[in-house]
Amino acid sequence: MNASAHRDIRWLPFRNDSGESIPAYSLLRITGVATVNGQIVWLAAKPNSSTTHLVWAFNGSTTTAIDGYGQCTFDYPAIAKIDTGVSTINNSRYGPSNSQWYIVPSASATFDLVVILGQSAAQGDTTVVERIWTI
Repeated sequence: MNASAHRDIRWLPFRNDSGESIPAYSLLRITGVATVNGQIVWLAAKPNSSTTHLVWAFNGSTTTAIDGYGQCTFDYPAIAKIDTGVSTINNSRYGPSNSQWYIVPSASATFDLVVILGQSAAQGDTTVVERIWTI
């Protein structure tokens, strides 16, 4: 993904309700919305084992403190955190894993969520992903 494409992504405010710091580019389980100082913000938590959860986003390029506010996106392609030391293969499927901020290969995922497009130059242990669309 080139730098200008990443700048064109819509960044939306969220509050970290996970009880721990959220690393950059992490997968977020969106649990609801709140109004803070007259502005709507998404509420985010760590992925869990639920296979029925439908609202996911990715954290921006900075760590978000406990109870802090960050920027997330629902847009694709996106930069996603992967497990340290994992080599990705383009067009392979990845998804959420219980109690992990990073996405994991399909065989270990709760369900398939994204497909790998290529490596990210953003920072170590990240990849570029596209949403898997199913009807």
